[in-house]
Amino acid sequence: MTSIIYRSINAIVISILLLIAIFVCRSMPQVKYKGSGIISRLHLPYSIRGWRSKDVKGKLNLDGDDRFNFIGDVFARRYFNDYGDDLLFILIDAGNFHHPRVCFKSSGFQIKNLDDTELAISGRRVMAKTLLATRGKQDNFVILYWIVINKKLVNWTGQKIRDLIFSLLNKDKIGIMARLDIPIADVNDIGYARLLAYSFIRDISSGLSKEDKEYIFGVSP
Repeated sequence: MTSIIYRSINAIVISILLLIAIFVCRSMPQVKYKGSGIISRLHLPYSIRGWRSKDVKGKLNLDGDDRFNFIGDVFARRYFNDYGDDLLFILIDAGNFHHPRVCFKSSGFQIKNLDDTELAISGRRVMAKTLLATRGKQDNFVILYWIVINKKLVNWTGQKIRDLIFSLLNKDKIGIMARLDIPIADVNDIGYARLLAYSFIRDISSGLSKEDKEYIFGVSP
């Protein structure tokens, strides 16, 4: 009985010390994350099956703002199709990821969780977290996102756990958050936005190398 009590106390002490260490690490000023260099190594086509694109990375204004020190590099392009639809495709290489909800709320949007959206990548499916962002009558977006760390698709909790483990072990990782921002006229267009995302991801993934697909969408389970 004494040994069981001792082990329990020991586990509690270790847990408390771990929490203190996490708090201290998170409370210290964050240095600029240098990035893994993965974004520059990816080869994403400028045009695919009726889609053409425009690079908009320069409009994000990330440089010189300490709030974005957690971001190493960004891929950002607007893709347009022949039917007048458009969407923003973003890939973020970051030390730790901030929830898209936070970004949109800070810009005055109201956020609603939607059911996950199924995407098709080379015969398998990836379930993307999906949000509805609304601001007034003009600014409405369906937002899809997913996270891949070291070619493993992870959920939000899994991402935080892996981030903590890699930080404590001082190990390098390659983490990418992929995001699609799709403008819609009103909430009646949510279904169409999902179909548009499905079509776009199917088309763009078909033109990627096996390695690029693994970094962006994870390896097949």
